[in-house]
Amino acid sequence: MPPRTTNNSRHAWKLGGAILAGGRARRLDGIAKGLIPHDRGDSIVQRLFDQMIRAGVEQTVIASADIEAYRSLGHDIVADRRHDAGPLAGIEAALDHLSPQCNATIILPCDVPAVSTTEIRRLIDALLESDAQVVYARTDHHFGHPLCAAVDNRILPEITAALDMSEHRPRKVWTRVAHLPVQFPDESIFRNLNTKEDLLRWQQGSF
Repeated sequence: MPPRTTNNSRHAWKLGGAILAGGRARRLDGIAKGLIPHDRGDSIVQRLFDQMIRAGVEQTVIASADIEAYRSLGHDIVADRRHDAGPLAGIEAALDHLSPQCNATIILPCDVPAVSTTEIRRLIDALLESDAQVVYARTDHHFGHPLCAAVDNRILPEITAALDMSEHRPRKVWTRVAHLPVQFPDESIFRNLNTKEDLLRWQQGSF
């Protein structure tokens, strides 16, 4: 575990956010999962944007290769610079875009509708109060959720180097820098939408 930070310099950091929306959702008939509405009307992506704002994130972008799909939401969209390189390519693009304005980035996939301000804030606090370069969610029955994370934007060169070597797994990259898992008691918070059955349960409020 990284040592606890002995000063509060990190608490002055500016926070950015990245919602990863690069998946092709083949198991959902090609539907852009982030645009799927709940019965209350908001799409998953819009709900996550709202949670980011409430958690104190100053600037959030959508990282997606499909710019047109998300243009109607009116948010900044950052296109992947690499094709078929998975979510790590989206993280690279988002950090490259946000680094001039922000010190750290909170990362969430677009298909975790239950994640709230509470979880986002816990990840932020863990990053600001430690010397870790990456903190990520972990639950009792899951090794980790590497795409639910808060990262120091200065790890961008590590991400780029990994992608240049055809390493596309965020979990592998996180282990190469100072990393800290943040324990959460409820596995269901990080459950993602992968199937039509998942979608139906979520829309009915039973996911």
